[in-house]
Amino acid sequence: MSLGRHHCSRLRIIMLLVVVILVTLSFGQISEKRVSFEINQVCGENPKEPIALTGYQTGDFAVGTQLWTCPEDIKKQAEALELGNTTALQLLVKQGAQLESVNKQGHNNLLLASWGGHVQTVKYLLQEGANVRSKSHSGHTALHAAAQVGSTETAAVLVEHGANVNVRTNDGRTAFYLACLFGHLDTAQFLLKQGADPMIRDKSKSLALHGVSSAGFLPVIKYLHEEVGMSLNDATVFKSTPLILASSNGCFECVQYLVEQGANLQAKDKRGRNSLYMAAAAGHLDIVDHLLSSGLTVQDSVDHRGQTPLLVAVIGGNLSLVKLLLPLSFDHLNQVSSFGQITPLKMAASDGNLPIVKVLLDTGADVNLAYPLHAAISNSHTATALHLIDHEAKIEGDPNKKVLPCLHLAAKSGNTMIIERLIVLGAQVNQISFQKGETPIFFAAKRGHFRAVKALMRNGADPLMRNSEGTNILFYAIPYPKILAFLLNRSTLDVNEISPLLNATPVALSVEVDALDTLKYLLTHTKANVNHMKGKIPLIESASVDNPAFLQTLLEYGANANVTDSSGWTALHFASSNGFLSHVQTLLDHRADVNARNDDGSTPLLLAASQGQIDVVKVLIARGANLNPAEKTANTPLYKAARNGHLGVVKYLSERLDSGNDSKFAAIKAAKK
Repeated sequence: MSLGRHHCSRLRIIMLLVVVILVTLSFGQISEKRVSFEINQVCGENPKEPIALTGYQTGDFAVGTQLWTCPEDIKKQAEALELGNTTALQLLVKQGAQLESVNKQGHNNLLLASWGGHVQTVKYLLQEGANVRSKSHSGHTALHAAAQVGSTETAAVLVEHGANVNVRTNDGRTAFYLACLFGHLDTAQFLLKQGADPMIRDKSKSLALHGVSSAGFLPVIKYLHEEVGMSLNDATVFKSTPLILASSNGCFECVQYLVEQGANLQAKDKRGRNSLYMAAAAGHLDIVDHLLSSGLTVQDSVDHRGQTPLLVAVIGGNLSLVKLLLPLSFDHLNQVSSFGQITPLKMAASDGNLPIVKVLLDTGADVNLAYPLHAAISNSHTATALHLIDHEAKIEGDPNKKVLPCLHLAAKSGNTMIIERLIVLGAQVNQISFQKGETPIFFAAKRGHFRAVKALMRNGADPLMRNSEGTNILFYAIPYPKILAFLLNRSTLDVNEISPLLNATPVALSVEVDALDTLKYLLTHTKANVNHMKGKIPLIESASVDNPAFLQTLLEYGANANVTDSSGWTALHFASSNGFLSHVQTLLDHRADVNARNDDGSTPLLLAASQGQIDVVKVLIARGANLNPAEKTANTPLYKAARNGHLGVVKYLSERLDSGNDSKFAAIKAAKK
């Protein structure tokens, strides 16, 4: 699009908006309307970008239509523009608005107008040839929209113009189903008279009765059962009945009606959940009470995973419901669910719900079954944990069941109050766990709990102990310089020790885990060896870390710029290959060998050229890198760059080689391959 046409299009849109506003304000029916527009963009740099317009009004009518941003490009459409009267819509159509255009959801103007219940607009669109049977991306038609909002008048107009009353959305729902689902009884009755089949099921084999039972519209439920004849015990593909759905939803009147009409109280869904279970899980005390009074028992209401109404009430945190169920659930009080190995007390403890914990304990819940204390400590519920301890809960773990001792869990969560209490009760501060043979202080250190580390040390924790892999606690504290300093100042830990598992010293590991503050502490406050040659080499590690501060710090504290790893690579090799320009410059400033060869004979320049790192190539050459470092012409920077298709590097290197240089011919051959 030319600049002139772009401005012309912008002007045309603005003029159109002015005309629309004037027409809207002058139209008699909407004298009190306030119409405002927000222009997000008009054409913009990309002529296919739409203009987003939104109109707001308080009148009787509204219309959704689509505006084309640029008349010469009608492939892109604008967002819905609600104007408020058909006269304005007619004007927009004359100005080029497309009646059959759709938005991102596939909603066309007829569907949007039907959703708004704008009968006059719907009539106008149909008169202009709008397709009454067109669908959105989700399979909705205009009739679905009218049914969903309960606009019977709109539905009548659509049916009169040939709308299919039994057409289904992508999830299988008809207009009749949607009218019932949203509680629009009049619209549902109208559609039934027009030939709607009430027995069409959606993809989950759900009838309208199932949908409305879940939604909670009693008049529609009565109509479907008493007038249409739907069975109250019909089940969906998940075996959910209307009573189960209504109980879960919380419509007391619906449940009351369904029970009175003979709904099967014993019905269960695919997971073994009946109406009492679902009401308890959702916390509907009145429905639970009513179902119990109607003959259901908690013993009948255990699902396939062993979860009881009492358990799900505890999970929901409903104290009143728990109190209602407890006198009826003594045999469920200490029942362990097969799913998750949980009991009501463990769930209450895990959630830190102390009032429910107290009620359960007072009723006779086993304080040790399924380890409720461990659950409370793991989730940092101090008050709950202390209450369980006061009720003589065991603090030991069970390796056979993969249950850690309470002291390990308290250290893991950093709860010093519980740590102190457990130690008083006899918890072993240096007990090793089944997980890598770690003591509590390991758990505290690796999660950065400084106060917990101090508390454990104060009570005799041994910082020199190692885990089953031979690693000491210092390596766990690398990300936390405060803990690391504390441990070093209060022990004889070797700052230059190599971890057998990590193959690194604390200095090398601090680079690897991006712990710059720890690195600086080790180099300034300890006797850490910056040039330790065993295991991972700190400077080599820093050359592969995209943070120049690590490399700079190591060099400032005496790291050898030309140190090599087991394959002969220097830090400059790694930095050049990775394209870390600042690293390269820093290393060269510290006298790194620009022509150093690794065991394969590769130089930093060859590696940089091979990876297409042109900025690094330029710096290396400027600092004296050899353009032909190899004896064989097939192993040169130019050859490697050409072979890998790095044309910028090829051009730069070629300009710096003699025209007859053999490496040029080799590079040409490589490029041809």
